Amino acid sequence: MKNLIKRSLLVACLAGASSTALLASAQPGLMGGKVYVTATGGISSVGGAPAEANSPVTFDTLDSRTDNEGAGRLAVGYQRLLSSGYTVGLEAGLGYYGKLRYTETGDTDDYLHYAFMGFDAAGVVGIPLTKLISATGKVGMAYIRNKLYDNGDGGVGSVSNSTWDTLPELGLGLTFKVNREVSIISEYTHIAGSAFSEFSTADSQQVPRLNTFFVGVKWIFG
Repeated sequence: MKNLIKRSLLVACLAGASSTALLASAQPGLMGGKVYVTATGGISSVGGAPAEANSPVTFDTLDSRTDNEGAGRLAVGYQRLLSSGYTVGLEAGLGYYGKLRYTETGDTDDYLHYAFMGFDAAGVVGIPLTKLISATGKVGMAYIRNKLYDNGDGGVGSVSNSTWDTLPELGLGLTFKVNREVSIISEYTHIAGSAFSEFSTADSQQVPRLNTFFVGVKWIFG
């Protein structure tokens, strides 16, 4: 029931963001609001990931870890400029948050990796610092998939499992205005997952804490 409630809240947030964006697109002058899209990329790391993992197939200890692989996110949003100069809005996005990969020293044919991707929706506030630079903050929910793949003994007896979870997210960022339509953005996001644990059964697989740092471009329409 708890997971159902969290998923329902996320769907409601996504529906609200999407419908608001569509309405604003159809009526550009609505409440002084504008639709925007962002494209960002950077790095993602798993909070609390252990240095080693045990293969659920071969039971070997995989003692070499690689993380901070490439990650990125696409988003659409709607924002309104207030008389104070602040902006408020809603944003929904699709993100790929990289992989956490384990191998055995001297035997890279056998590996175990966790790949993270998902959807999110958040309320966003912008605070002007200068005429060209603004600070941003967001609070929302993310629906994240943790996909495990173990190739077993060189591909023999491989295992693949996926787990989804709905998690709170917090973000901070900076926006540098290039012109009326284009801005350069940087943003840090924390997705508050579980403490990372080693895989033993499909039921024990969890979505861990994720930390991302992205840089990219924001386009404003209307």
